[in-house]
Amino acid sequence: MIRSHQITRTIDIPLSPPVSRLSIPFTITVNTTMSTSPTPQSASATRDWSEMPDLILAIIARLLLPSLHDLYSLASVCHSWRALLRSLSPSLLPSLPPLLLSPPSSHLLTPMNPAFAFSPSPLLLPHSSSARFLSSSHGHLLFLPALSCLPLQPFLADVITGSHILLPPLPSDYHRFSYYYATLTAPPFSPSSRFFLFFSKFAFLSCHVSSPDATWTRHRYSPDISFIVHVVSFKGRLFGLNDRARLLEIDLSSDQTPSVRFFKLLRPVHAPHDFDRWHFGPQLVATSDQLLLVLFVFNNDTNISMLYPDRRRVTKIEVYSLDWKRMEWVEVKALLDCAIFVDCAGKSPILCEKPENWGGESGCVYVAGPGFDRWRRYLLDENMIVPLRPLLFSTIPEPRWPSPIWIQPSLFY
Repeated sequence: MIRSHQITRTIDIPLSPPVSRLSIPFTITVNTTMSTSPTPQSASATRDWSEMPDLILAIIARLLLPSLHDLYSLASVCHSWRALLRSLSPSLLPSLPPLLLSPPSSHLLTPMNPAFAFSPSPLLLPHSSSARFLSSSHGHLLFLPALSCLPLQPFLADVITGSHILLPPLPSDYHRFSYYYATLTAPPFSPSSRFFLFFSKFAFLSCHVSSPDATWTRHRYSPDISFIVHVVSFKGRLFGLNDRARLLEIDLSSDQTPSVRFFKLLRPVHAPHDFDRWHFGPQLVATSDQLLLVLFVFNNDTNISMLYPDRRRVTKIEVYSLDWKRMEWVEVKALLDCAIFVDCAGKSPILCEKPENWGGESGCVYVAGPGFDRWRRYLLDENMIVPLRPLLFSTIPEPRWPSPIWIQPSLFY
């Protein structure tokens, strides 16, 4: 015997003004079966959950923050839910702490989530043990095979699935260059996505990622630009930094003659020898409305110079915001309701809003680098940086991989 009970409830969902609250009535039908024989479910009792209203699904997604595990579960239900979650990324990402990929070796990565004990399974990268890690971008790790592995074919590895995207092999004429940095201008499956590969003071290579007939193009620029060490996309434009922390813009509207120009800022932030240029280096953080500059500033300590002649002590992390009207960097004295995540190898710093929601602390810079078990936290206030442990950097470039890196999964790009 089957008995049906209907339970009617109303849920109240708070919304932003001018609509302060949304009340939705719903009915649950509970079938109690007194017989052991199976009862077929009628077609009318089933529901296509992919047709759930976007408004309700968006509210549910925000309630799941900052659990990356729950957001991935939501995205795995169906294609429409996953597409909606990706469209919500600009509003979700600032509240989501990044994953820390801690590599015990060059080909095995252990993801850690600062918000929860949950972490994805270790990620095996079968081709990375003999490859050079260049950077991370849009949820992917960017690698270049060793010269012994011909053809020299750069590849992208998804940080969650480990899936690979192979790029066209580099022409043999380009095998002799020493490549030091790479980045993506957009998510790899975007039609506008390009892979930038930097190797000198006056040129870099690029190719379209999603094009089946992609080829490598060499772009030249003035040697005065020096080494470009970081590139970000901000409000539809490509901005970069050279190793002296000078801001520049890259315009690729013309494939053959790209424009790479400096911005004429009113004053330099620091002399090049006063901050780290090759490890954590000058880095840009692009938010929805700000372009930030992060510098690891040295202290000219004569005692350290005598004990460690090839090393410098970092005693302060400085953050600057670009004033677009006056075209100058303005120092940020305090990070209000947010924290910045910086690493040495990935070169993709991340800003997180309201870190107290997942147990973090506002006004901090979370640093991951070679020799770090996980991360170190530095407080940024009006007076000085208060390090948990001092940072000593070599004055010459050192291998940055394997090293812990911060990254946001490709699900959100």
